Amino acid sequence: MKRWNNITLILCLFLFSFIGSNEAQVEMPQSGDSIFRFKALLEKPAPFTVFEVADIKFPCVDHLMAVTNESPRPQINYINQSDDEEMYSVSEGNLYLNGYKGHDPFLNLPDKEIVFLNPVQLTDSDIINKKKLSGESEFIVLFQGKELPESVTGLKSYSDLRSVQLNGKLKWEIRYVGEDRYFEFNQVVEGQVMSNLFRYSVQSYRIRTDKWIDVKPGQYPELASLFTPKIYQSRSLFAEDDFLPSLEFIDYPYRQVVYNAKRNVKQIPFCDDLKMGIQVFPNPTYGDLNIQFNNAVKQEYTFEIIDIIGRKLWSEKLYVNAPVFLHELDMPVLSKGVYLYGISNSKGQRIASSRLIIVEP
Repeated sequence: MKRWNNITLILCLFLFSFIGSNEAQVEMPQSGDSIFRFKALLEKPAPFTVFEVADIKFPCVDHLMAVTNESPRPQINYINQSDDEEMYSVSEGNLYLNGYKGHDPFLNLPDKEIVFLNPVQLTDSDIINKKKLSGESEFIVLFQGKELPESVTGLKSYSDLRSVQLNGKLKWEIRYVGEDRYFEFNQVVEGQVMSNLFRYSVQSYRIRTDKWIDVKPGQYPELASLFTPKIYQSRSLFAEDDFLPSLEFIDYPYRQVVYNAKRNVKQIPFCDDLKMGIQVFPNPTYGDLNIQFNNAVKQEYTFEIIDIIGRKLWSEKLYVNAPVFLHELDMPVLSKGVYLYGISNSKGQRIASSRLIIVEP
């Protein structure tokens, strides 16, 4: 199985499109306006028509606040409690994504500022007739050597590595799907649905030891293996007057629902106030298994599978390098039955365990 780092939805959450006609006007946010963002993992792809907000157990809520600037053209930035930031601008009635500060799309490391050299157009007043928007934009990401996994920095050839600069490219496509609806407590919310596809790749990179060096293809294979192309797919529904979508499903590489509201409708804790939580899913499973850390302490963890008489059958070490970390476990083939899983920290202390059920497809 292939490992996927959770970028905490960076561009999947940002690359949205307005829906409407030349006459329709989306209400622009003002400084101080809030968005309360709820996220939850899903085991199956979900259609909008059967989704009910009240039925979802969201672990926490993220509070984002708008900061606006009218010069030289309208800019709207959303900042959350962790100082992550989404940077938008508006020109000729269309919305653009200028960049963001948050988790990068390759290693899922936090506090990375990414600025698109060509702002990504997210809206078009004639999208219903055009059916889709598409384009590409370049960006740069800088990593410190100490941020990279020990599997690379522990090698002798990387002992002097101080920094890595990636020159990346985003290819994006946003398609108009049609009208749909979902249930929001005691009301039906109708809106327009968009399908979003984002492809991230690295064009070139440089490393710094005592000086900056342009890396040639194949020169540092262990380093290049960290920055493989990433693909993200999602579906977003825009209710009338939405600036951002009120509901979105992330379909790939993991399944997640994202619900944006103007108030803390579930009255649940803010994500930054929670202690570390660990989710292992799906369970029961046919053999595929994912693990997600929320509010994680950065360190190495060990996931192991144990049979019912206590014998360790398999284990995998995970280096968790971000507050929210999603990983697809490279599971062995196991017979149908009941097992136990355990999770230990870097000191070998067991911090979580539960029953694991393997079923036949």
